[in-house]
Amino acid sequence: MDADRRQRYLETLLQRHAPSGVQELIPVVNRWGEILSSIPGLHKRNPGAHCRISALVGGVLTVEADHPAWLQLLQWHQGELVERLDRAFPVLKIKAVQFRLPKAGDQVERPNVVMPEPVKPDLSPAEKAQLDTILADLEALIRKKAPGGEKSV
Repeated sequence: MDADRRQRYLETLLQRHAPSGVQELIPVVNRWGEILSSIPGLHKRNPGAHCRISALVGGVLTVEADHPAWLQLLQWHQGELVERLDRAFPVLKIKAVQFRLPKAGDQVERPNVVMPEPVKPDLSPAEKAQLDTILADLEALIRKKAPGGEKSV
C-alpha cells in the first residue's frame, strides 16, 4: 500500500478517535503487519487481516479485531506486542495495548494489500555451480545419516 493511501486510510479511520494522533500513528500502521508477524505465535495466522489500530491515547494503543477469537489470541501475546511496539517506536512511549471489537454501526474499512511476487535474480553460472556443490554435499550428508544409507570411511 503506498504512503498516500495509508495516510487517507488513517485519516478516515482515526480522525474521530484521535484527531491529533493521526500523524504519529502513520509509522505504526505502516509496520503493523510486520510487528504482528514477528511474534512467533501469530506469524502463520495473518493477524493483520483481522485487526487494525484505531487509536493511541496516553501511551495506550487501541486495536480492533473483527472477531472475539482474534481478541483473545492478541491478548495472549499482549506482552510481546507491547515490547516490540516500544522497541520499534520508543518516541510514542506505548506502555499498553487494549483490544476491542468495533462498535455496532462503525464503518470498517480494511486496506487491500496485494503482495507482489518476489523477484528472484538469475544466478550466474558460478553461483549455479556453487549451489549444485552445496546441494550435492547436503545429499551426501543425508545419505550418510539415513538408516541403511551409504557409509563412507
